[in-house]
Amino acid sequence: METKGINLSLFIRIIEATPLELEQIQTKAENEISTIVESDSSILEFYQSIMLAYYQSNTEILYTLYKSIRSKILHHERCQLPLTPEMEVLEILCKLRYEIRSNKLSKPYVKHSLPLLKNFHHWQGEIYFVYASALEKLNLFEEAKEMYEKSYLELKKIGANKKSLKALHNVLATSGRIDSTKRLIDDFLLLAREAYKQRVKNIAGVALLNISREYQIIGFYSLALRYATRARAMLRYDKNTLQYYLSLLYHAHILIDLERYHVADQLIASCKSCALPEIKSCLKIIISLRNRTPPHLVYFKKDEIIHPGWVERLYERDDILNTSELEEKLVYFLSDSPKKRITIARHLYGENLDEETILERLKTLISRMKKKWPDLFIIPKSGYLFLSGQSDSTSPISKLRRSVSATYR
Repeated sequence: METKGINLSLFIRIIEATPLELEQIQTKAENEISTIVESDSSILEFYQSIMLAYYQSNTEILYTLYKSIRSKILHHERCQLPLTPEMEVLEILCKLRYEIRSNKLSKPYVKHSLPLLKNFHHWQGEIYFVYASALEKLNLFEEAKEMYEKSYLELKKIGANKKSLKALHNVLATSGRIDSTKRLIDDFLLLAREAYKQRVKNIAGVALLNISREYQIIGFYSLALRYATRARAMLRYDKNTLQYYLSLLYHAHILIDLERYHVADQLIASCKSCALPEIKSCLKIIISLRNRTPPHLVYFKKDEIIHPGWVERLYERDDILNTSELEEKLVYFLSDSPKKRITIARHLYGENLDEETILERLKTLISRMKKKWPDLFIIPKSGYLFLSGQSDSTSPISKLRRSVSATYR
């Protein structure tokens, strides 16, 4: 179904805005549901209110907004008045966002309502994004990934480049949940570069957090700390957002692994005033990790929301492989771009030894590392060495890999 023309630039500003930016966006009409049919700006302002309540995890306001639009639709049906397509969009998206935040998602409703929202022109990318979020919440990661990919393409079509990068980030995140053994360091770095190039620092920051986590999982704590520090620098202007607090807790977790408890405790303390439910559950987990008690013994209420990136911490193994200084030096050298093997060998072993000797040493080092981390490297026939990422040549990130220039390090 085709929606009427909307103020596209305002629509993009709203769907791409941070919580602080949403509060600052000014629209012409009053935020009243009674004018939703007649006023284009009222439609967008109403969705702005939905987005802001969603980011603030304010389920009470989300439910009030949903009841308002539902009441309006029922009034139109009773009076046999025509329903505008925008009203259908707002009702379903508001209900989905409410159910995601309140932990009340119904799989049958999600599956049933998706076919109702097709061919909604400018709204389609946002529709796919919200549905993907719902599918991800239901742990349907393959379907969520497919929906995020559709969202990415639709958002690019209308010029919502910032939101499309967010969708692309979520493609990678769901890929990691489908196959937790897959290392996506190179892919997240590509995304961070592209986001930095487009001045979307919050997406760059979240991508760097994921790189930090990837290194932490395999025991490269010094590298993990470097990227966590960079992520915090990118997210420092997004204070009081979920991503901002997550960056503090990610950083604290790595410091705990490095037994730097004093600074970790300060970061944890700075998150205790946060009202976001995801952060409250993360705090339970990290305090357990700090106290060296088994995280899987942490008590959670049935309706508590646990961030997906922290669920895995409940059941992490503690037999992380030790890493050597040379191994970390190699991985860090590759972290910005693929390198020729001779270039790597010179970087690791210097200029004093002959080429044959240093290449043989590099071969031995890589062989040893591949036994410890089988999926860490890719060595194509061209003689280059690079960190592993997605191999699907049709994925959006693969297309980005072919086009992006290295602007972030």
